[in-house]
Amino acid sequence: MLNACRSQNRTVVARRSGVVAAVSEPTEATEDSEDAKKPRRRFPRKNVTVKDEDVVVGAEFTGKVKRIQDYGCFVDFGAKQDGLVHISELQAGFVENVADVVSEDQEVQVWIKEIKDKKISLTMKKPPTEEELAARKSEQEAKFLARQEFKKQQDAKAQAVKGLKKGEKVEGEVMSIQPFGAFVQVAEGVEGLVHVTELSDDFNVKVEDFCKVGEKVTVTIIGIDGAKVKLSMKEKLDVRNYPHRALRDFFITHTLMCIATED
Repeated sequence: MLNACRSQNRTVVARRSGVVAAVSEPTEATEDSEDAKKPRRRFPRKNVTVKDEDVVVGAEFTGKVKRIQDYGCFVDFGAKQDGLVHISELQAGFVENVADVVSEDQEVQVWIKEIKDKKISLTMKKPPTEEELAARKSEQEAKFLARQEFKKQQDAKAQAVKGLKKGEKVEGEVMSIQPFGAFVQVAEGVEGLVHVTELSDDFNVKVEDFCKVGEKVTVTIIGIDGAKVKLSMKEKLDVRNYPHRALRDFFITHTLMCIATED
């Protein structure tokens, strides 16, 4: 009896194993066939020709454009990692579309501009030479010295203006003549304007009839506004009525000149 039960159990196990084998084998075959049908994507092996120690800022390479994006293009220049040429580094001036400057597989000359977080930034703008850098530095230094000199002159002028007083008569030199008046130097580095209306009480006067460049003249200070000095060459002058009387004379002169022009 015991032997009969064992024999029956062996038969059942054998049948179950057969069923499992029958069910599982076709599935494995199906999976293998599906994998065989799928094409495997293969990437071309990168040809590394540049050593890591040669990838430094300022280094120059000849590369090939691999991909174009809206913001720039990626260039393979022989290193393990491609570099990005930003759209602003493609050429001098504004670039609207990257494709207008470069195309895929195009050979380009690039320089390493920056290496940050293992990302390589390239530029296609040729860096300045040592001579150009020296000239640029010299120009900057010259501009700085010129600004310093100008500031020094302005400070000296401000100090000289502080020594002047409204209503004071001083002797100065005519530095230049303009249609609207004459500029007279009344202190070191300080020039004041004698407006045409302050040359005489007459109308339609010409500046050159009253003074010449280089001539010494006596003028009266009628106003000081910061570094600007207003002068007058009129003999009889009441400074207390300025600027109201000066403004009145100016409008009268301007009106008469307009009438004379219309006639």
